[in-house]
Amino acid sequence: MITINGNTIINVNTVDKTDIKHLRNSKELKEVKKQVKMRDGACVLCSDKDSQLEVHHILPISEYPSLASDCKNLITLCQKCHRRYHDKYDGNIGAESLIKYAGEL
Repeated sequence: MITINGNTIINVNTVDKTDIKHLRNSKELKEVKKQVKMRDGACVLCSDKDSQLEVHHILPISEYPSLASDCKNLITLCQKCHRRYHDKYDGNIGAESLIKYAGEL
């Protein structure tokens, strides 16, 4: 079960698209994303710090909602690396595919 500001947002046993959308738009996750960008300072794959930086879930929210706001499951990617990664590995997203992708750069 995931609770944000005292409200149960997700019961892990019954995750649906509405729950995921609500979680993605939560104030808590937005704050955590700011912290992750500050922690990383640049794209962790190509070191670009001048482009639009985005935060990526290593293990996807749809499969691991309990890790949605876990800083250890979030990394900063530039928009270019983020899009290329999803274009190449969508459907097989996770830590192993991210490591493989990083080795291909």
